[in-house]
Amino acid sequence: MRSRQAELPFGDTRPEEVLYGLQAVRNGETYVAVELFPTMAKAAERLLVLLAAEWPTEVASSLCSQGFGAQMLMVELEHPTAPWLQFKVCRFVGTRVDADLGDIPDEEARAFSERMTRTLEYTYPGLLVANSLRSNTLSPDYYLCPHVLQLSTGYKTTCWGDMELLPVLDGLGVKPTVKEVAGVLRLDTDEGLVELALAWTSNADASSRIGGLAPEQVNGLLNRMARLRRLTDGPITQLLARVMAGPHGADNCFPVNKDAIEVAMRAVNFSPKQLALLAEVPLNVVQRILKYGYAHETLIPKLAAALGLDHPNELLPPEKDQGTGIRIEDGAVFLRALKQTHVWRRVIGEGLLGKELDKVTHLAEALQDYVEVLQFRTGPFGKHVQDLDELEQPVDEASLARTVQELLDELTEMEVAVVVSTDIRFAGGSGRLKDMRGMPLHHGTLFFERVSMLKSPRARSAEAT
Repeated sequence: MRSRQAELPFGDTRPEEVLYGLQAVRNGETYVAVELFPTMAKAAERLLVLLAAEWPTEVASSLCSQGFGAQMLMVELEHPTAPWLQFKVCRFVGTRVDADLGDIPDEEARAFSERMTRTLEYTYPGLLVANSLRSNTLSPDYYLCPHVLQLSTGYKTTCWGDMELLPVLDGLGVKPTVKEVAGVLRLDTDEGLVELALAWTSNADASSRIGGLAPEQVNGLLNRMARLRRLTDGPITQLLARVMAGPHGADNCFPVNKDAIEVAMRAVNFSPKQLALLAEVPLNVVQRILKYGYAHETLIPKLAAALGLDHPNELLPPEKDQGTGIRIEDGAVFLRALKQTHVWRRVIGEGLLGKELDKVTHLAEALQDYVEVLQFRTGPFGKHVQDLDELEQPVDEASLARTVQELLDELTEMEVAVVVSTDIRFAGGSGRLKDMRGMPLHHGTLFFERVSMLKSPRARSAEAT
């Protein structure tokens, strides 16, 4: 009898009853308040069903961002034409929606992340699931911010999340042969060996810690990147450019002042949907501009007019020094980036002096001249003029690109980099020039400096611009 009594439990030790809640938001408006499910897997299945009802499965450059907290998981999805969606999953300790929230077990969060990553990228071709790697030693609310070291050059940088890490890996030509050496991941690339020191940052308090990550996890990420390159016919930088600037990527897209747009929207009490309606543009376009701060040159006057502003320049960032930009080493890319330039600016770095300064100045003038030749030849009057006397044969873009490449190679031999930045302003137009009011004027800046003076490594990814 004593033994039997000892086996009886003291108090109720039944496991707590839990439910998983799912909320869905479409274009900023909740359309599924909270649905309850007995397991995380059931909530994930419902999420996929809701998404399938809203998104097409054709190839499209799109983005999914995952966010992880102790008590909530978030999935945000951006598509060029379909609704933008946000899903939140939480864990209730109890059987009612008003029950207390409980912490989501780490293993459940990791399993959810892996399932979403795998299913979404294969169901919706062209979709990149960002923030998909989870540490195997830290809680899932930490996202990867590794310290990157290029062994051949000694270049070091810290990548804050996937939006910085993935273009770096893609630009270096990383191969899926990752190995772990003394707690550091070593990657083989077209530029030599690269090491990743595995630093992670907490979503909760922004604290940084060193955490584990298996080599096969990174190999899986690299294989996914290779698949995306095949599907979207370009590098990851091009995919991200399309996500942030639109289907045509960076072509004729420029930074806008998001704060100025939001202030103007508040002044007239506009929602993004109302602004899209009055500007006669898709809601996705307005949402993208408000999030990333890039707009096609044709959209800026439309937004300004819809907001009742006097001039499109009110939506542009203040004019500033254009000493930073993208390093370009390819002749065709150089021409493509600058062939619409109306207003030029050349800046020679302080590291260039004497005869070297004179030579770089001469090469800079020649580079600008060849871009202007291309503008003249491919412009509306090019077909009515004879070939330039100093050119032995008709000019086309390919031949000009080869000539520009020779100039860029000469600068490379001098260990001088060319950094290109572009900007836009709209003409004021008054008096006799009033008909020019609102005309877009493309500004192009060429910055020349010693490679050793630059703050960034060789920009192979510039080929996507």
